[in-house]
Formats: sequence, structure tokens, C-alpha cells
Amino acid sequence: MSAIVERPYEDDVFNTDQSSIKKKEAIETFESEVKLKDKPNPDQALLLQEMQNVQGNMEIDPGYHQKLGVSLVPLDFAKLKAFFKTQIANEIQICATLQALRWRLTRVGAAMRKQIMLSYIHYDLLESGEILSEQNTTVFETLFFCDSLKVREYLIALINSMASEYLGRTYLI
Repeated sequence: MSAIVERPYEDDVFNTDQSSIKKKEAIETFESEVKLKDKPNPDQALLLQEMQNVQGNMEIDPGYHQKLGVSLVPLDFAKLKAFFKTQIANEIQICATLQALRWRLTRVGAAMRKQIMLSYIHYDLLESGEILSEQNTTVFETLFFCDSLKVREYLIALINSMASEYLGRTYLI
């Protein structure tokens, strides 16, 4: 029997060097990520400023849509609220309107979505911020407690799309 002498192959030595290089790269990447986390996030500051604008009832810039290159038809939120409260028997039109409001949020870019969400919040589309007497009901209560399951389904779809944005979740809470 001959004795087999094990010796490290060049590939094994090379792999050892590669693993130490990979470890160094991983450590450098981690350190750079930690440094980035320490810096203030400009998006958070912008979001806080927008929330303060909404809470202060400041007017939304009407020329904002033109700056983005996207044009949407302006909405009369008072008429929308009155429509939801008075035309509750007209299920098809209510569902179509709720779907249009949802598509207005979901079928645009992120910057435009934020502006639309701010307009919904500013004009209190679902009247979630209002405290009404027992005789008056909010838009949300009117739509949610109506007899039509389809209207409820479309309302929940709109609420779900609103809740996908931070501002929407804040508004709904």
C-alpha cells in the first residue's frame, strides 16, 4: 500500500483568498449601509411638511398637475359627498364613481398619487374627520351600511388603495 499524501490544491488556496475578499466586501457594504441610515431621510421631511400643509388647511397647488405633465379633471368634492349621500339607491353610478376614484389613485405615478391622496385628505372625501350628530351620517357610514354588497365591495377596494399609501393610512386612522 502506498501512502497518500494530501496536499492543498491551488484551487483550494484560491477559494480561501476569494472568501476573504468576499468577507471584506460584505463588511464594507454593511458599513456603508449603516452610514446611510444615520443620514436624515429627505422623503420623511417632505412627508412631514405635506402633512402639516394638510392639517393647516393650506390650499393645494392647482398648477401641480401641469408641472408633472399629467392632467386630471378637477373634482368637486362637495358634490361628490352629496351624491354619495343622496343617490344611495343608484348602485351602478355609486360603484362606478368609487371605481373611478380608486383608479385615479392607482393608475398614475407615485408623485401624482401622493398629490391625489393629499386632495382626498384635504377635502375629507370619506368625512372620517368630521363628528356629526346622530341624524347626519358620514359618507363612509352611508356607503358602508347601505344594503348593497356591491357598493360595500367597491368602497372597501377604494379604502384598500388609499391604505396602500402612508398618507392614506394616516387619514383612515
